[in-house]
Amino acid sequence: MGLRIAILDHNAPPVVAPIPNPAVAAGQSLEVVVSATDAEAGVLALTVTGLPQFATFIDLGNGTGVIRAAPGPAERGNFVLTVRATDQGNGNPAAALSGEHTFVLTAQLDNARPVIEPLSRRLALVGEELVVPVHVT
Repeated sequence: MGLRIAILDHNAPPVVAPIPNPAVAAGQSLEVVVSATDAEAGVLALTVTGLPQFATFIDLGNGTGVIRAAPGPAERGNFVLTVRATDQGNGNPAAALSGEHTFVLTAQLDNARPVIEPLSRRLALVGEELVVPVHVT
């Protein structure tokens, strides 16, 4: 009588390296290198969601990529970006796993006037509280 041992290939999700929250001044440019690793040394596809209009992302195809940001004067604010790394499921697309890291990209403009978003029309009723949200950036 023999002993049979089945060796299964366990697919672990990729790990995206932590990214500190970078800041860039309006009129300047910034490059943020992102990277991810896979325990099985598989090929990873990198994507970034939440990119503002002044930023681009290039997946270099080797587990790294570059976010380039160059905000203009009207493009200040905090932008939440998520870097996602997806493996190939060890050859089985249905078994593909992903890992992600979220961080904040800040576009700064020193001494800029605050911007008040336009107020929507409201109807006030006698005896009712009127609440008007005001958004300022």
